[in-house]
Amino acid sequence: MNSLFCVGVQVILAREGKILLCLRKNVFGAGHWSLPGGRLEKGETIQECGIREMREELAVNVVELAFAGVASPVAENNFHLQICMLATQWDGEPLNIEPQKCEALGFFSTSDLPSNTFPASSPFLAILDRILEARSALKSLIP
Repeated sequence: MNSLFCVGVQVILAREGKILLCLRKNVFGAGHWSLPGGRLEKGETIQECGIREMREELAVNVVELAFAGVASPVAENNFHLQICMLATQWDGEPLNIEPQKCEALGFFSTSDLPSNTFPASSPFLAILDRILEARSALKSLIP
């Protein structure tokens, strides 16, 4: 039995009460909306992966990431351990610079998420309001 598995790092990019989702194309989970992200590479920290993936996929400069959650590897997410990070500080306008993997980008309200979400993103989208509320509460405590 192979004990190795991959780690996926997903990033929540929030703006004006909405979050960015990508419509997957020509990849596992095609036709589903997901949080942007990708696989952790050997020798890379989780933060480095999130920052790199946002730059490579969206041309976005992430300055700071905070841990948001973890989901177990199951068949529905291709047996990848999923780690979700919240971009607490980022610059730029997201661009679809990997059109071979992403059909569209969209900002969605947490109350109006698409029904066809990628199973690997679903655990994080289900608690999205709590993630954003916790971040807002912590931000108010920091001068």
